[in-house]
Amino acid sequence: MIRPAIHDDTAALAAIFSQAIAAASTRTSSGHQDAITRLISMPTGIVIVVIENDVLVGGIMGQAASTEAEIHDVAVCPNHRRQGLGSALVTAFQDAAFGAGSEEIFLEVRRSNIAARTLYTTAGMTAVGMRPSYYPDGEDAVVLRGAKP
Repeated sequence: MIRPAIHDDTAALAAIFSQAIAAASTRTSSGHQDAITRLISMPTGIVIVVIENDVLVGGIMGQAASTEAEIHDVAVCPNHRRQGLGSALVTAFQDAAFGAGSEEIFLEVRRSNIAARTLYTTAGMTAVGMRPSYYPDGEDAVVLRGAKP
């Protein structure tokens, strides 16, 4: 089941983000929890979770402001990957952002993260730029853009 996140989801979702994104982010679990809480409380925030057997196993968070939206983080528990949950989360985010009036969605992804890049290109996003040395370890980020159909 995919649904909007509620405040009770923040700790579990923060743990999933922290585990999945540890190499790509300097944000701690408490940092993720703060970001999730803030986004859930904001009218422009979009936080969506996926639940399987009453357990939160993944989520996506970002923001839609005016005609643009941005995906901040997406993660699925390792033992639930390769089952289409990431794709379903991206689709749900697109639906929410476009439904809120966004015309475009942007995000950055590690150049080396082929699985994530494939996920986003399958969802209709295309590379539109590069951010050199974007990540703390110096790796470049590919900037992706998706347009409202």
